[in-house]
Amino acid sequence: MVNSLEKDFKNAYEEWSPKIFSFVLYKISNRERALDITQDVFIKSWDYLRKGNQIDNFQAFLYRTASNIVIDEYRKRARRKEVSLDKMTEEGYQIKDSSYEDVSNKTEVSNVLKTIDKLPEMYREAITYRIVEEMSIKEIAKILEEKPTNISVRVHRGINMLKAILEKKDEE
Repeated sequence: MVNSLEKDFKNAYEEWSPKIFSFVLYKISNRERALDITQDVFIKSWDYLRKGNQIDNFQAFLYRTASNIVIDEYRKRARRKEVSLDKMTEEGYQIKDSSYEDVSNKTEVSNVLKTIDKLPEMYREAITYRIVEEMSIKEIAKILEEKPTNISVRVHRGINMLKAILEKKDEE
């Protein structure tokens, strides 16, 4: 017989696993490794729950866990160069939201993605959650454990930085 905790976890897995996978894939650009990391996120979450811990906001918990595992992955791969975003788009990854094109009508989405990688981490992270993952400012604030106003400012400044970098590229 399936208890309530198992049922709730299964429902959360069905709802959030595709989104966590997409997030991880965007961050590491490797489909197989993203599948493994997604699985690790849910295994760690299940272990946490089985120990009797409570999770108030499951979405925030999952994204924070995924972020931590991705950071560990970056540390492991520090000596190796990451797979390019071009390869990611060749493998069929597509942006969910066309608002990237609003940043600069002259620049294709892949160039914008490359430019996002050049931003400082705090802006890159906020923009990734907001535009690629299509999260609300409140959702991002919960995940990053920040105030919504701070997140809103980061997204705004990050987009302005993107525009400036892209405009400079267009002039060159």
